[in-house]
Amino acid sequence: MNREWRDIMIKKPSSGPTAGKPSKCSLQLFDLCGYDMDSFRKFIQSDGFSEVFDLGQEEKKTLVEDGDKLYLFAGRFPKQVLLGENSVPVQETAREARLDRHRQRQVAAGDDKVET
Repeated sequence: MNREWRDIMIKKPSSGPTAGKPSKCSLQLFDLCGYDMDSFRKFIQSDGFSEVFDLGQEEKKTLVEDGDKLYLFAGRFPKQVLLGENSVPVQETAREARLDRHRQRQVAAGDDKVET
């Protein structure tokens, strides 16, 4: 398990335009996965998580019930989100749905630079 966290610590500072200065969301995700297993357990049960990530019901149930497996998953998950390593299956329609919601928020906010 330490290897997963070490990889994140080593790779994140050299990953792209935010190198060395992770966003607030990145730090919150890192904290959630590394230190708050109860909240992470709730997070993987949320509708938002299910809309994006394609974990089967049985796998989710296992993660919710087995703290050791949840902890291992919590080491893998930030590598995907923060570093772009694809180890958690993603819903095929997730990207487009997310972009649609973003466009809707821009329109609602009166942003005249909405991309279509």
